[in-house]
Amino acid sequence: MKNNVIKLIGAFSVAALFASCSPDTVVYDVTGGQSLVGFNEKVQEFYVYTAAEMPQGYDNTINITVGSSVKSNKDRAYVVKLNEEFTTADPSMYTVETTSFVIPAGQFAATIKIKGYYDALPSDFSSRILSYDLVSVEDSDVNNEDKMTTAVAIQRGCVRTVADSYTATSNVGGAPYQVVLTPVKNVPNTWTTDNLWGEYVAAATGNNNYLGQYPFPARLRVNCNNTVSVRGTATYGGASPAGGEYRPSDKYIRAVFNNTLFSGSGATATVELNPN
Repeated sequence: MKNNVIKLIGAFSVAALFASCSPDTVVYDVTGGQSLVGFNEKVQEFYVYTAAEMPQGYDNTINITVGSSVKSNKDRAYVVKLNEEFTTADPSMYTVETTSFVIPAGQFAATIKIKGYYDALPSDFSSRILSYDLVSVEDSDVNNEDKMTTAVAIQRGCVRTVADSYTATSNVGGAPYQVVLTPVKNVPNTWTTDNLWGEYVAAATGNNNYLGQYPFPARLRVNCNNTVSVRGTATYGGASPAGGEYRPSDKYIRAVFNNTLFSGSGATATVELNPN
């Protein structure tokens, strides 16, 4: 598998191309200008499920798209190869399902379809990397050097569910408060909330003037090993995961994260979410 060279064709989203252009960059004519080529995505996450847990409409495959900024009046062949230096996935973990690697005349995009195999992937839910280099594109003019390599992180997937609502408390005290987790569309086991830590700032400082002033919007993810990751989205400071726990039996969640609003002992927040 690693010595195979794959030929294919593809195309960029025109909007994405224009968004990435600097004022000094040529804007390519999408119907007949120079051909700017590269992968559409630099990194993708690929989850592979058991038959029992596979989401509806999912088939344990992912598409890698390569592209050109222009259409052509003929089929064009693209060549990619596996990047052995960065690839850690074993060939038993995946197969390349695509058999035709050309983009039809008059179109921008084509894809490589990768299929994953749950039983061959690590049982600890760690990921393995598939990396490809775009080697050449028929009749191309310019390479998008930032997108000539792509990586797919493949790992076992799982399904985790949360309660409709929670009563929450934090490690610095303060009154219990309510948290509702809203699922993030098309992102497995991930939810958002408008305020993960309640009145944390007022409780941590002992200053009631801060009540209602510092909610903590956040994205919370339950990992397949039942740990919890938190990313803050507040404008006054972010957060990074520092641990946590999800209990499948009752959907209890303990989220531990480092925040950038405090230093010292207040820098690590712990929030416990008890299902209502």
